[in-house]
Amino acid sequence: MKKIFILILALMINQAVYATTVKLCGVQWPPFTYGEQQNLNHGLSIDIYTQAFKRLNMTIDAKKMPWQRCEKLVTHGSMDALIDNTHSDKFINGPTPTAFYPLAVYVRNDFKQTKFSWQAMENKYVAMVRGYDYTDKISSFKLWHKSLVLSEDVLVRMLKAKRYDYIVLDIFAAQHLAKKHNMKLKMLDPMVDSPMLYLVFNKNKQILKDQFNEKIIEMINDGTMDRLYLKYLPHSYSDFKTMIDKSKKIEI
Repeated sequence: MKKIFILILALMINQAVYATTVKLCGVQWPPFTYGEQQNLNHGLSIDIYTQAFKRLNMTIDAKKMPWQRCEKLVTHGSMDALIDNTHSDKFINGPTPTAFYPLAVYVRNDFKQTKFSWQAMENKYVAMVRGYDYTDKISSFKLWHKSLVLSEDVLVRMLKAKRYDYIVLDIFAAQHLAKKHNMKLKMLDPMVDSPMLYLVFNKNKQILKDQFNEKIIEMINDGTMDRLYLKYLPHSYSDFKTMIDKSKKIEI
């Protein structure tokens, strides 16, 4: 009888492990996260996390909420991790990024310039969005004339109207805005900068963070990350890594 009880207890513990749900939160940011009501239920990052935690016999429950609220809940431990964040001392993350925030200078499709360099941007008028948290590399460059506008839509409209020749956009927004405003945008090559983005965890989730990072590396090595990226984007995970490495070689 005692052996049967122990066996039943072991099975219950095993089922509990397999039923573990990881609680995530973040904002809607296509193509990485799409939400309906209070849930983030599909998108590139959601697919990546679903696959990684599935390999750990876990599921995810991803909630859509304002960024500051999500940060607070992860900090206090009510949620396990925050989606697509840069490295922060408030949280912990593995060394392997799952997403990127690639920023580039865009021009009209018929504009002659095709290459980006910091020297080529000296004394040029460049429009950006007021209130956006641009990278240090972009914010610290003082040799261009920076103009701030209200939104990315305004950026593209002003570029189309030839009010500006240069605007700064992230690659994902550029694709969407070009279609929305019925114009062709040309990215100056290489991109300007690209912060790495991670699933960042509450500081008490060290073991979970390490397990997740191991699965992300496994997914990179077996080609899963590239396949998931190509499901949503014209570039693979490996392509983005190559583009980022190229941009790092462009010195101010």
